[in-house]
Parts: sequence; C-alpha cells; structure tokens
Amino acid sequence: ERLSTTLSARWDPGDRRPAQIGLSRVTATVAAASGARSTAELSGQLTRVGEQVTAAGTLRLDRMALADLSQFWPEPWGGHARPWIVENIVGGVAHDGVVTVAGRINTDGSAPLIDQFEVRLLGDDLSIAWLRPVPPVQHARAILTMAGPDLIEVSVPTARQGAIALQNGRVRINGLTVKDQNLSVVAEIPGGSVPDVLSLLKHPRLHLLSDHPIPIDRPAGTVRNRLEVTLPLDEDLQIEQVGIHANGQISDLRLGGVVAGRDLDRGAIGFDVTQDGLRASGEANLAGVPSRVAVTMDFRIDVDTLVEDCVAR
Repeated sequence: ERLSTTLSARWDPGDRRPAQIGLSRVTATVAAASGARSTAELSGQLTRVGEQVTAAGTLRLDRMALADLSQFWPEPWGGHARPWIVENIVGGVAHDGVVTVAGRINTDGSAPLIDQFEVRLLGDDLSIAWLRPVPPVQHARAILTMAGPDLIEVSVPTARQGAIALQNGRVRINGLTVKDQNLSVVAEIPGGSVPDVLSLLKHPRLHLLSDHPIPIDRPAGTVRNRLEVTLPLDEDLQIEQVGIHANGQISDLRLGGVVAGRDLDRGAIGFDVTQDGLRASGEANLAGVPSRVAVTMDFRIDVDTLVEDCVAR
C-alpha cells in the first residue's frame, strides 16, 4: 500500500555499465487478508568487477500474523515443506524477521553461486499441529533460523501440549532444495503428570498405547521424558513411515491393582517406548514390599507379549 525507496549508482570513468548500484532502502507496507499490516524493508548492493557481478541484500519484516504466511512465502520454493508449514502453524505472530542473501553471477548469466543465505524470525503464541489429529502444541515461543537454503530449524523454548508443559522443543525440515523433505520434532517434558502423559501416548494417531493398551488403574506420579517424531513430508503418508520414540523417568509412581489386586507405589521407573515395543524397569513398593520391577511389551507381533517381573527384596 505504501512504497518508498532510495537508489544510488556509481560509474567508473569510460565504462557505460555501472560498477555499483546501491539500494539503501525500499520500504513497503502491506495489508494482508487477515487485516493485519506488515512492513518490509529491503536494502542491498550490486557490484560489478570485470565480468562478474556480486550481490548482497537484507530484507527486514516487522511483524506478520502467521495466518497470512502463505501470502509472504513464494509458492515455488520449499517443496512439500511450504504446504505443511502453512497448514500446521495455525496461529500466532511472527516478528523481527531478517533475511540476508549474498551471491555472485557472471554478467552473461552463467555460474550463479549463493555465498550466504540466512534467515531469523521470532514467533509468539504459536499453535503447531505437529501430527494431526493429535491436539496442537500451543502458546509456543519460537525462533526460526536458516543457515542455508536447504534446512529450516525452529527452536521452541517453551510451549504446552494440553495440560503438559514442554521445553527445549525443536522442529527441523530438511531437503528444501530437493524433491523430498523430511520433518523431525523433538520436545522435552520436564515434569508432567503420569495421567496426562499416558493420555498423550494413548492417542490413536500415535499407534502406541492405543493399539497396545496396558491395564492401569488410578495412575499417579511425575514424568520427565523426551518425545521424538520423524516423518517424510509426503501427501500420501502412511503410519509405517512415522518414527516415534519416547523415553524418560517416572518418579513417585502409583498404580492401583497391578498384580493380583495389589497396589504399586513409590515407584522410580525408567521407560523407553517406540512403535516396536515398550520397556520399563526400576524399583517400587508392591503391597508395601520393596521390589524390583521390569516390564517388556513387543508391539511387532499379533498378540502382545507382556513380561512382568516383580522381585521382592
């Protein structure tokens, strides 16, 4: 809606072609479909030495509603990453964006080369649907960076997954310059409740405890764990292509009626669960008796094999 610019050029004596063109500032204010206004500022410089031209430029963006991201992201670039990000980052505001590009090319258009490509963008109150229809991560603070044209990395210092607090999250999408892209999501749960974490791991989309239920009554305790999801960005994604891994430690675990109607409490249990199976081991009181506990489940066979070992000390 509003555009202003300052342009300069320099010629060497006796040369008809400019040796340098400087763009000190181009400022544009755009009203997006949501009604939000964004201001972008571009500066840069072209320099010719002999038959080679070098270029360097910086683009700054003050703020943008992420609901309008599709208007600002060029459709031909990013392969399957662009539709995934546009679809799944469904709320929040991006701000203080900086894109820095530098490269060179011969004056006849041959031998183009990118020397620098960097992006940094901050985000507040993001909602990220990381594996639909699992409920999205919400209220996320995020820092998006690109150290080259092939990899997007989003660090998420804090966020929430329903009632669960998340920290040290990371979303990575690589392969932007090739046909196929891959996504990885990692997050830590610093201290979630056992019922809340079990509810997440039971979600049918994860095909973990929903497909292989464990009879658990009146669970309680605190979980520290790390969750990792990897998948190709494929429109025809099959669940077999999704890798899921959760591991961590449960403290003060309490379970009702786990063995012959007897309760387990004061548990300190380490666990590791993937789509192949579950392993857990540690120490707890079983009916008031200190015991060692080990549980193994194999998800790869038609009938779940459950091995339980509770040894009183």
